[in-house]
Amino acid sequence: MTNLNYGDIVYRQGDVGLELIKSLPRGLKEVKDKTLALGEVTGHKHKFVTDDAKVWEDDNGNKYIAVLSPATLYHGNETQIAKTIEAPEKVDYEAENIHKPNTFHKAFYRVVPQIESDPYGGVQNVRD
Repeated sequence: MTNLNYGDIVYRQGDVGLELIKSLPRGLKEVKDKTLALGEVTGHKHKFVTDDAKVWEDDNGNKYIAVLSPATLYHGNETQIAKTIEAPEKVDYEAENIHKPNTFHKAFYRVVPQIESDPYGGVQNVRD
């Protein structure tokens, strides 16, 4: 098993990266919608759908996550997410153009927008 350190990016999928952090910063506000990112191109969401994960936001719109016990992050539109929760073994992830769900263990994370280099347009956020 790999040892993880605070500051490591422990998850990367499309336009979302999660960085392991030691604790949540002060002054955060809890947000009810647990969507970490919304794909500008596909409309797909990276979203927790359980109370075992709390999503927080700072005044600049940066998101943080407190996973209280193992919690699964889903990807897709609302219908695809519901299908994945109901019967994950029946979902054709490639045909649906969605990522498989990932389970996170108890920890704190910072959502890190993923960037890409465009030789003609400079650096930009990944568009999913």
